[in-house]
Amino acid sequence: VVYSLLVTGAVIPGQAVAKLTVLTGATLFDGTGEQPVADVRVLVRDDRIAAIGPASRVRIPAGAKVKNIRGKWIIPGLIDAHVHFFQSGGLYTRPDVIDLRHIRPYEREIATIRSQLPGTLARYLASGITSVIDLAGPAWTFDLRQLVSGTAVSPRVVLTGPGLAPALPRGLDGRHAPAIVVRTPEQARRAIGDLVLRQPDLVTIWFAPGPGMDLELEFQWVRAAIEETHRHGLRIAAHATDLEIARRMVVAGADILVHSIDDRPIDPELLSQMQANRTLYIPTLGVGQRYAEVLGQQLRLSPYERAMGDSAVIASLGDMKRFFPGRGRPRNLPNDQVAIDNLLRVHHAGITIAAGSDAGNIGSLHGPGLH
Repeated sequence: VVYSLLVTGAVIPGQAVAKLTVLTGATLFDGTGEQPVADVRVLVRDDRIAAIGPASRVRIPAGAKVKNIRGKWIIPGLIDAHVHFFQSGGLYTRPDVIDLRHIRPYEREIATIRSQLPGTLARYLASGITSVIDLAGPAWTFDLRQLVSGTAVSPRVVLTGPGLAPALPRGLDGRHAPAIVVRTPEQARRAIGDLVLRQPDLVTIWFAPGPGMDLELEFQWVRAAIEETHRHGLRIAAHATDLEIARRMVVAGADILVHSIDDRPIDPELLSQMQANRTLYIPTLGVGQRYAEVLGQQLRLSPYERAMGDSAVIASLGDMKRFFPGRGRPRNLPNDQVAIDNLLRVHHAGITIAAGSDAGNIGSLHGPGLH
């Protein structure tokens, strides 16, 4: 029981003396459903929490360094369930949205992103985020595993590698493509087989409907991909913002719906199917707003984002005014009311929800973007 831990500070002969630090005075929110507890003490032995609880129940061992953090809150580590490490969050990172490759070549953008990954990982920890899920990126994102294993200043990182997609937009279809184009069930099974060799933590279907798309035909390869993924004991996440596509994904067995269903209200039948399948729902309500703010030259980052975000990335967002002077427009934010209402429907149905920032997209910063 978290509050019943007592500390003796005893040292076993022959062992190195542990480094002891005690944080005092904060309020604890432990995420278990219990009420917050004021004036707690946290004993840290080396790099592990050894005890936590009310000051009356956790004593300060002799020789411990004491730091008063009264007025602060202690919470569990946060999870950002949707990020993209191949994107910087800056203005040059999505040439399919705004093509500025004549100003900054995409190869240079990618090289900068990769060189800054240690700092990007550190920003997540500094933002209180101890786990992140990369939901589609080029094959080189698997290299993050070696980087993470070689540093203590990193959240846990879960990776999918390249997703599967019916098509890729121009600008993201080169050697750093975040997805593999699949057109047939055979191609889907082969793509999953190749991915499994890289040991992804899960698989992503990056599905964006196009004009005249035959969903019956497309879902032949989608079903094959889901079946093959499950055969290997992995879960599969599906990008789905249209109600009909989300329904088809859930019926086909997708384990996770990524982004928000924003075109129509979710009906009781789909909610029941999601309940039965234990489908996870990951909305990303902030990303559309940030695109609108940046492209409309009306960006309003919070003080926290400015303090914790990458300063070079933030500076790049201001280049819109430099390249397109006088073309700013009043804030034309997306109408997310359908998505918000659907989030409430999913919540009231008892379906598990995980927060995702979609960090890396233009204006969505790695680390503070979740806040």
